[in-house]
Amino acid sequence: LLLAGNQHQARLRFGRYDANYGVLLQGDGKGKFTYVPPGQAGLAIKGDVRSVLQLNNTLLFGLNQQPLKAFKINSGKFERPL
Repeated sequence: LLLAGNQHQARLRFGRYDANYGVLLQGDGKGKFTYVPPGQAGLAIKGDVRSVLQLNNTLLFGLNQQPLKAFKINSGKFERPL
């Protein structure tokens, strides 16, 4: 299970909600999930994530007012393609 987000259009009074760089929860197939630290998962998505699309072994992240970010899935880890 992959979670991504942030909210840069929050009301001025509350400021930006941008401390999330993506969260990977690895399932065991029996309904239990284990948190995978970002360094181990290779995941670091900075920005206001609006959409995610999987194409084969690549995840494309649509970010608000930023270029697409792509991560290659390699043995359960994410790698930024060159």
